[in-house]
Amino acid sequence: MVRALKLVDHFCKLAVESSSSSSGLLVNMPMLVKDSFSKPRTISSVPSISTSGEPLPFSGQLGRIFANHTFYKGKAALRMEPVAPEFCPLNAGGDSGALKISRAGTLMLEFAHSVGERKYDWNKKQMFALSVTELGCLISLSPNESCEFFHDPLMGKSGSGKIQKVLQLTPRPNASDASGYFIRLKVSNKIAQIEEQFNMPITKAEFTLMRSAFNYVLPYFLGWHAFANSISIREQASTASG
Repeated sequence: MVRALKLVDHFCKLAVESSSSSSGLLVNMPMLVKDSFSKPRTISSVPSISTSGEPLPFSGQLGRIFANHTFYKGKAALRMEPVAPEFCPLNAGGDSGALKISRAGTLMLEFAHSVGERKYDWNKKQMFALSVTELGCLISLSPNESCEFFHDPLMGKSGSGKIQKVLQLTPRPNASDASGYFIRLKVSNKIAQIEEQFNMPITKAEFTLMRSAFNYVLPYFLGWHAFANSISIREQASTASG
């Protein structure tokens, strides 16, 4: 494991040296998993780019990065944000350094009601986490199809049935854009005595944006990017040792 970490550092230094010695060329090495048991788990070997086009000094380890996109409507807002997958040691002892995915990533949808012009109450937001299978359903959804997802966050526990969430997508009736949808979230929380509903019209352009984001992020949610990066690291290590 120590040898693997040294190799990671070695290749990061090579990336920096290569980028600084080439005029305008950027070495695009994969993101490497340096420490899979702490956060942040990744480092970037790609130097930043200045406005002049020349690489800036390598910044080393990055902090955690948050990326989201929000759709603002008259009565509510919808924010979507990816949640990274989780990994754990392949073996109980973890001595081999090998990892396996323990939990697939999800796409978190956050809904907030409007409380004024261009103001939304995110302190009382409601969330719905889309699984990889549910994302697949949305990706394959045709303009005239509907879909519905049911979540019980306490399923299998003593409070099962006390919190229920239903997410629905239905085609927009009489819309000039035939590919638009209504997104509706219904929340029933008997513990907090909450019964509320969010209704969001989504245009064709907005759903195209969502579908494109879903397609891009799915392999990452499955952990396949980490698998591909591990192959690259092994190939680079083999070349260096040879």
